[in-house]
Amino acid sequence: MNPRILRYLLAGVFALAVSLTNAVAQSDADAKKAEREAKRQAELEKYDENKDGKINKAEREKIKADREAAEAAQKAEKAAKKAEKAAIAEQKKAEKDAKKAEREAKKAEKEAKKNQN
Repeated sequence: MNPRILRYLLAGVFALAVSLTNAVAQSDADAKKAEREAKRQAELEKYDENKDGKINKAEREKIKADREAAEAAQKAEKAAKKAEKAAIAEQKKAEKDAKKAEREAKKAEKEAKKNQN
């Protein structure tokens, strides 16, 4: 194949790849923008008490309080899960220790019988 044709072909493939990459990036940016706008609109519908299309100071305070409450709930849930895991680990350790004590008791009993004979 002619090297000149190969160069043009390679340049065309590269240009196509770049344009597709840009299109995908633009599509992602548009999707993120639409998502932000939808979130903003939902927040506006939920918190805009006077229905003026803007969030005033009192409404912002309510948003802040709701977010702080949600964060506190998440922290509490996380702490509860951590405590549950710790309790399970402690229970497993207690079971393991009990089995070990049982084995040692059987071993001591066996030794005692052996010494009696």
